[in-house]
Amino acid sequence: MKSISSFLIPALLLVASGTFAACQTDNPGVKSSYHSQWTTVGNNTAKTTDAAKDALQDLKLQKIEAKSTELDGVATGYTADNKKITVDIRKVTETTSEVSVNVGTVGDPELGKEIIAKIRKHLGG
Repeated sequence: MKSISSFLIPALLLVASGTFAACQTDNPGVKSSYHSQWTTVGNNTAKTTDAAKDALQDLKLQKIEAKSTELDGVATGYTADNKKITVDIRKVTETTSEVSVNVGTVGDPELGKEIIAKIRKHLGG
């Protein structure tokens, strides 16, 4: 019993530590934890939220909603199979915002990176 636990506990710790670590992706400036993808963009929260809404419309999602304040913003939409996509925007400075994308409950890193690329395109970057 002791030999199994001496192997199992370090293995679980290794897996858990890798689960929460952020990794740089192949898209410059975009980081991913598998569940979420995020980056910083050079625009305020209102313009970034509008760009996020436009990105979700590009994907022809359903039930798209977006709202923002000077401090934060959020855009949401649903796939045909009712998977919720959430784009959270947070003010970093007057001219920069952090964008975070979550796809469903598990995540979809490729789709998250695609949405960030579309947001950047709509912001002119």
